[in-house]
Amino acid sequence: MAARPIGIDLGTTYCCAAQVRDGKPQVISSRLGYTTLPSIVHYDNSGQVTVGHAAERRMVLDPTRSVYGSKRLLGRTFQSEVRERYQPHFSYELVPDENGMVAAKVCGTTVSLTDVSALILRELRSAVQTSLGEVVDRAVITVPAYFNESQRNCVREAGRRAGLEVLRIINEPTAAALSYGCGRGENKHVLVFDLGGGTFDLSLIKIEGDLFEVLAVGGDTFLGGIDFDRKLVDLVMQKLGKGNHLRLDAVGKERMRGACQEAKHTLSTQPRATVELPNFTLADGTKLEVAVPITRNEFEDACKQLVEKCMYAVSDVLMDAGKTPAELDDILLVGGSTRIPCVNAALKAMFGRDPSKRVHPDEVVALGAAIAADSHDRIDSVVLTDVVPTAIGLGGNAGRFMPVVARNTKLPHKVVANTVIAAGTRELKLALYQGESPHAKDNDYLGALVLDDLPGSAEPLRCALLFTLDSECILKVYASIPQLNLKRAVTLITRYTPDDVVEQMGAERIRVGPVQLATGLRGETAPKAAVAAAAKAAKQAELQDDDEQDDGKPGFFGWLLGLFGRKG
Repeated sequence: MAARPIGIDLGTTYCCAAQVRDGKPQVISSRLGYTTLPSIVHYDNSGQVTVGHAAERRMVLDPTRSVYGSKRLLGRTFQSEVRERYQPHFSYELVPDENGMVAAKVCGTTVSLTDVSALILRELRSAVQTSLGEVVDRAVITVPAYFNESQRNCVREAGRRAGLEVLRIINEPTAAALSYGCGRGENKHVLVFDLGGGTFDLSLIKIEGDLFEVLAVGGDTFLGGIDFDRKLVDLVMQKLGKGNHLRLDAVGKERMRGACQEAKHTLSTQPRATVELPNFTLADGTKLEVAVPITRNEFEDACKQLVEKCMYAVSDVLMDAGKTPAELDDILLVGGSTRIPCVNAALKAMFGRDPSKRVHPDEVVALGAAIAADSHDRIDSVVLTDVVPTAIGLGGNAGRFMPVVARNTKLPHKVVANTVIAAGTRELKLALYQGESPHAKDNDYLGALVLDDLPGSAEPLRCALLFTLDSECILKVYASIPQLNLKRAVTLITRYTPDDVVEQMGAERIRVGPVQLATGLRGETAPKAAVAAAAKAAKQAELQDDDEQDDGKPGFFGWLLGLFGRKG
């Protein structure tokens, strides 16, 4: 018998699943009693794959064959500066896959990070099915609020590969707010402060009964418990080296990280801890008996900048939502890293009161996802409205970033941007980015919007691009060129680098900008005819896609085209 759908918190360090039973969401424990699954996949020389707790144990002894923390780089292009910055923090090598996305190289094989997430989800699904004694094939999966379009699509694809029908992708803070307020009939403004193992998310949410409206989001996808661990590792290494530079191999780094993580947990409840590593070996073969005492004050001093980054982000979200600390009714703490005392102290100092203790920081996201899954097919279901986490736009001349969709735009959303295609052009390439910097290169590169097989017209052509974002913030792009009577979906390809696009633009075959938007967000309003033509193109493309899929053939326009870098 098929079970009711479940909610899944797909975390950077741990995953958790929950289901509504007898009207109440409950975390699903495995038969061994675990409520979470480590987000780790281990590969051995024979090609055998181990996932979860067994992989976590093997990672200590063989970290170069263990893929961990991969959610941080999921759905990012290999050209991303983020990849360059974080390679030193991973024992496995980061390489590009065939589509130009970040992948892991393990045992001589290139492993897609989407496949890594799929393996984790499959293992979680198997544990849930064993526990429930039922087939589980439907789920709502959560992602960080700051995840970009490509990352969200990778999570949806990972769920599909794990044998799950992904009913919806929702943001982790939104799920937490659901668990906090659903069914209580409350009218409140709450701030969800979600500091997990690998990401930091903020959402300011207005709750009116069972309506949950996100007013503003913020955070940092590269700030989390892992970074607090590194600060403690650096502190211990300084004390251990006493001015000398000590080098660690991959096994030494993993042992040190694990010991420091345990000490961090101790310091959340005790004023001091000792980082102990018997028979510890440095990279040069030197043996040490490590026993380094650390006080909570020392740890908090080392992490001061991380906490300040969190509080700056809180101020930004309050400003975006037009709220003051006094206007908020509650602060929800989500994620294990919110147990760090200095984080709580900083929030209390800003808001003048203690955060709420109503929710469980490790389970609340999965519980909220379960509520969303349970209400998916019901008429009386809860209503969720979300926003675009960061601006989406095009790369322009001189490396400028030209926003098409502004940050915190309410979803769903449609907007038309106009550009001019120079005479003789046979292929249009536009670089698509997501972020807040005015410089394109400082934002996340999503890929190249490619419109090919153009006739190479003797005159410049005006092209209207319709950008559509659904309630999950999934992006589709359609093009209309009235002079050619052309209406087509636009493929987004990740194997093209920003340099490939710049090279074409440098040849002055394409002129971009300033972007003119139909909604008047920026620049002039596009002609009504262009808006209508682009909207008609979108409708025709969707209809054609439906027809082709009904015939059992892969839809040419269907999955627009994958923000996975797959063409057609």
